Amino acid sequence: MWGLMQLKFMKLSIWVVLALCLAGNLLANPVVPEQGIPEGVMASLSSDQHNEREKAYAQLREWAGKNPKSAPERLHQVWKASAEPEAKTRCYRLMKELVLQRQFGLGWGFIGIQMKNVFLPGNEDGPARPGASISMIIADSPAAKVELRLGDVITQVDDLDFGKAFRAGPVIPGQGIGEDKLATSQLITYIKSKQPGDEVTLQIMRGAKLIEVKVVLMKHPDSKQRDIQRKAEFDQFFKGWLEKMAG
Repeated sequence: MWGLMQLKFMKLSIWVVLALCLAGNLLANPVVPEQGIPEGVMASLSSDQHNEREKAYAQLREWAGKNPKSAPERLHQVWKASAEPEAKTRCYRLMKELVLQRQFGLGWGFIGIQMKNVFLPGNEDGPARPGASISMIIADSPAAKVELRLGDVITQVDDLDFGKAFRAGPVIPGQGIGEDKLATSQLITYIKSKQPGDEVTLQIMRGAKLIEVKVVLMKHPDSKQRDIQRKAEFDQFFKGWLEKMAG
């Protein structure tokens, strides 16, 4: 009897601890519900006053940025319900932009440097290490903001070690290593795979010192060209999304 009571008490204690942990986690990370479209914004989008329409559209974009998960679907509802051409046009434009961003991202990431391939001496008798040496830094770019320097040699970004990929790369007869395995190519491809606003960590040789620098990426200037090249794909996806919403 006593052993059975102890077992029940232990089970109850476990449930209490689990409940307290869950409650603590909710308090530390409260779930913030997404909000509906601010009152009056849709009416203001159809105002006769240009400034009022622009202000309302800015409010709508701000709301959408704070409610990324539900904004496209909520905009679809008001777009269908609205009879005002100006409001419908602006809702449609923003709705399409948000749907495509959610599916395809904001564009390519960008650091703001020009580079050349170099090879650093290996440790003792080890092989030379490939790196991307900075030859130019664009003003007001992410690289400039974290004060990267000319001559800095980037040897790794996040977990991508240029040396590992280089040593594993295939040797092309008459050409040597594949160009896509060179440090500059690896870095460019990796950064373009990231989104504007993402943070990356660079391992840099500055003289004889190895340092680590965190950089927040901006949108690549060529992202617009990417959007033009993939316009048909984007339009087809959005058409499918509209059909799904209608069904």
